[in-house]
Amino acid sequence: WTKTSYSELEKIITWCENAGLICVLEVHDFTGSDNPTDITNLALDYWSEMKNLLNEHLNYVIVNIANEWLGTWNKGSLWGDTYVTAVKSLRAVGIKNALIVDASGWGQETGPIIKDAKRVLEADPDSNVIFSYHVYAALGKDDNALTSGFDGLKKTGVCWIVGEFG
Repeated sequence: WTKTSYSELEKIITWCENAGLICVLEVHDFTGSDNPTDITNLALDYWSEMKNLLNEHLNYVIVNIANEWLGTWNKGSLWGDTYVTAVKSLRAVGIKNALIVDASGWGQETGPIIKDAKRVLEADPDSNVIFSYHVYAALGKDDNALTSGFDGLKKTGVCWIVGEFG
């Protein structure tokens, strides 16, 4: 993907503010990647570069750390461990915006997000993380999959959304 510059991002945020919309900004470069450094180094570098702009617009910008990072299913604690590190790092560089973290398995795997969402949230000194399920073929395949995924996440007590659906 072509990097969105500081000035381009500023225009996007201004358009959203003028329209009364909240921007959900995300790095799309690592969709489906299983490499933790994509999140803990490269995405962090981009968000750090945009920090001042993001923080100037706290009421209009939510940062989705990376779209659908961790495509492979059943990777144990990799999703939770990586996002604990990423959330701590984003806060350490001074980013104050609400954060969104997508589920693993292209946003559709229920196990890791249910198991580790609380741990990721607890890693945030601001306690301002939203967790996102994506409802497509896997999570949305039938009523049971959808209900059990939603019920499991509700039991964690974290803030969650259906971030994408089709």
